[in-house]
Amino acid sequence: MTRPLPKVASESPSLALNDLLADEAAWFAQRLRAIEGAKPHEVPDYALVAREKGTLAKPVSWTNVIVSTPLFRRAHVELFEIADMIAVLHVCIFPQPGMGLPIFGFDVVAGQSRATGGFLDMSVVDTVSARRSAHWASTFEAQRFAFAEPRGLPDWGDIFSPGVVAIRPTSPAEAQVLFALGRASLEWLLALEASPGSLEDDRAGQRRYIERQRQNEHTFRMLKGCVGEDLARDFMDRWLFPDPA
Repeated sequence: MTRPLPKVASESPSLALNDLLADEAAWFAQRLRAIEGAKPHEVPDYALVAREKGTLAKPVSWTNVIVSTPLFRRAHVELFEIADMIAVLHVCIFPQPGMGLPIFGFDVVAGQSRATGGFLDMSVVDTVSARRSAHWASTFEAQRFAFAEPRGLPDWGDIFSPGVVAIRPTSPAEAQVLFALGRASLEWLLALEASPGSLEDDRAGQRRYIERQRQNEHTFRMLKGCVGEDLARDFMDRWLFPDPA
């Protein structure tokens, strides 16, 4: 079944990419906050901490919104921008262990003039979430193949499902399609109900996902170059991909 994609905030291809990413971050944050039972988590202002410690090497705009819900142990929306260099939208949602739900991951990276990467997946943690991930891939099959330029996955990318979207948007119109697919995929996930799976397998799958994501040297290098090594590691280990204890 093919689902229609929701419209994004603006259809104007002239709108600056950082504005588009800010619109998307605001939409995802608002949608997650609106989930019944959502509880916010206060994230330190790492740019401010780095300024006070004297380790802020580049001016950054950095927003983090994290909530937990009865079905999701942590849902994180991050918007990170180095002025005139790079902007990153990161959305990652970990289910409560044993719920039979996949891990939702959506990342868009933009340079000064174009989006350079887009990644979307429902990553598998156990056999129940594997079936649901396959259903997501089938539901949005036409949209997942609507992009002209695929991107290869990193060496640690074996955590992603067979249906993962990894692309390099070739135009503002393709970026808009990617944003709409990200929104529609989140709505698909939020419409699911818990389907009890293996608590042990689920925890092991989430731990494996986190360990692989922490191997992303591009993310660590970028953060380290802005706020210093200690704060970059602290953010990655405590907030970006913390242990699933």
